[in-house]
Amino acid sequence: MTNYKSIKKIKSEMSVTNHHKLGLFEQKPLVLSAGYGKTIDWLAKGVVNPVFNEGICGASWAFATADAIASAYKIKEGDLYELSQQQLISCAGTEYYNEGCNGGNTYTSMLYSTTNPL
Repeated sequence: MTNYKSIKKIKSEMSVTNHHKLGLFEQKPLVLSAGYGKTIDWLAKGVVNPVFNEGICGASWAFATADAIASAYKIKEGDLYELSQQQLISCAGTEYYNEGCNGGNTYTSMLYSTTNPL
């Protein structure tokens, strides 16, 4: 279970000086299964939700997080769901380094979703 202390530790590990140690800038080749070309049209495969209009709210981090989780679930399990961006905006607050419509962090928001289903 993720708690505030572990989120603080993760945030400190995410500093610019530590990115190389964590391998965050490593480029690894994408290995595709047999039958795929060089690109995959995920929209044509029905793996992505429609584009949402966030209006004047600066919460693209919440939309990206919810839709990344939904797409990963579709690829693995076969069902595509619309998950709650609003829950992330309203509930995954400062303890997860998110500020609602004033910005947020997709990584820590995914950590929030591990203990708080969207």
